[in-house]
Amino acid sequence: MLKFIQQVTCATRDGRTLDHCYTTIKGAYRSIPRARLGRSDHAMVYLESTYKQQLKCVKPTVKTVKQWSVNAMETIRGCFECTDWGVFNETATDIHEYTETVSDYITFCEGLCIPTKTITSCPNDKQTKTNQDAYKDNDKDKYKKARYAEKAVKTG
Repeated sequence: MLKFIQQVTCATRDGRTLDHCYTTIKGAYRSIPRARLGRSDHAMVYLESTYKQQLKCVKPTVKTVKQWSVNAMETIRGCFECTDWGVFNETATDIHEYTETVSDYITFCEGLCIPTKTITSCPNDKQTKTNQDAYKDNDKDKYKKARYAEKAVKTG
């Protein structure tokens, strides 16, 4: 059986609580006493919800993302083609140092050639669906839309 919780906690008449409001959620409302009605000895009660929307509680997140485009990929490809890769092999003493040096160089070239964009996302932003997600959900319309959106990003 459900347990009901009294939400009115303030006095409504002569230091006693005469009004009752019950819910099944503990702490769902905060009772605030208000003015008396005319010449009555009975005070009104305002029940204020304690729930706060996630949008108001959580701050937006700021992300920096790389914008991969055909032009940017051509630029980084040109950067890699003019690189003398033998220099890395000659200076490295072991495979770990060689791997770290090459991956750092690739990250450096990526930072130079690929433009970045700062995105602010709020908790109530709708998530974009990839064509793989739509395919798994067996949703043909969303699959088509996601596929066309991915093609548009790749070509433009």
